[in-house]
Amino acid sequence: MSTLIQLNQLKNGESQTIGASVTKQAITRNFAISARDSVCMTVDVVSSGVAVTNAINVILQSSFDGGTTWIDAKSVSVANAATLTSIVIQENVSSLQTGVPLRAIGRVVITTGVSDAATITAVHVSRRTDK
Repeated sequence: MSTLIQLNQLKNGESQTIGASVTKQAITRNFAISARDSVCMTVDVVSSGVAVTNAINVILQSSFDGGTTWIDAKSVSVANAATLTSIVIQENVSSLQTGVPLRAIGRVVITTGVSDAATITAVHVSRRTDK
C-alpha cells in the first residue's frame, strides 16, 4: 500500500514575487529525490497574480553532484492568470527520456519574459511511500 505525501518546498517558506526577465531562478529549496520518486513524481506550483505577456516557464531540475550541476527534467508553461501549474514525471513517457530517472536532488526554477510576473505561493512535491 502506498500513501501520498505532499511537502511544500517553497524557498524560505514564504510567497515569492518573480519579476520580468528572470532566467532559471530557484523558487524551491533543494529536496531529496528517492529512487521511486525519480520515475514518478508530481510537482504543483501554486501561484497568484500571474501576468504573462511573453512566457513564464517552471522547470523541474535534478542534480547528481550535490547541487553543483543541474539538469532540466521537464519544463511547463504557466498560463495567464493560472493558479495551479503541474509538472508530472511518469515512468516510460517518451518525451521525458532525457530527464528520467531524476537524480538524487531536485529543485524547481522559473524563467520569465520581458513583461512577465508572478507570485508563487506554494510548491508542493507529491510523492508516494510504500508501507
